[in-house]
Amino acid sequence: MELTNQSGIIQIEKIKRIISIASILQKQKKKKKWVLIKDESTKQLKEFRIRKIKKSLETKINIVQVSQDSTLKKNLNDSIYESFKDNTLNKMERFEEALVDYDLAILKNPENSLYFFNKAGTLDKMYRYEEALDNYDLAILKNPENSLYYFNKAGTLDKMKRYEEALKNYDLAILKNPENSLYYFNKAGTLDKMKRYEEALKNYDLAILKNPENSIYYFNKAGTLDKMMRFEDALKNYDLAREKSLGISDYQNGKANQK
Repeated sequence: MELTNQSGIIQIEKIKRIISIASILQKQKKKKKWVLIKDESTKQLKEFRIRKIKKSLETKINIVQVSQDSTLKKNLNDSIYESFKDNTLNKMERFEEALVDYDLAILKNPENSLYFFNKAGTLDKMYRYEEALDNYDLAILKNPENSLYYFNKAGTLDKMKRYEEALKNYDLAILKNPENSLYYFNKAGTLDKMKRYEEALKNYDLAILKNPENSIYYFNKAGTLDKMMRFEDALKNYDLAREKSLGISDYQNGKANQK
């Protein structure tokens, strides 16, 4: 009977910590979320500014075309397309138009791997995963040393539930850049989905080793430990997640108030 009561207490404590962390993470997410354009006049003003920027950039292109310096013209065109894609159409979620601009950029400079990579990211947002993979492969073909290309490709494969292929690409990303904690963290998430919990824990630990201040690393590790019924370890990691989310001083004050 005593063992049953203890287990119940642990479960209650675990639920309290999950609710606490979820609340904190939700507040942080809301702070970082972009403010949506609701007012029609604001929307029109933004479109006017975009047209003004575009006209200015077109003028610069014409000036460069008069110039005999082909290198300058190429670099300017590159920066123009990059600016348009990232700062306007994608942020406004006008994905079809963004794809057209990516294709124009690729037509002008088919050796720039970043164009294929960004196009792949847009296709991923549109749930066109197979096309996204094709463009990640083209980006990798142009620049096989960029770890981010493998990492994002792994993310798309994970969404397609092609977990083994995702793991291979996470490993390639880690091979290219072993200091990026996010690579280990996302790999751990895929391993968790495959119920390979021990391997998931190892990768969460590596992510924490690389970046011990990220609260979500402890939170997700706690979730894996919970699935393994290692409740005490899970509670410790939920506490660590809360500590990192609130800041050490806030966490200590919260603990003192509970006494």
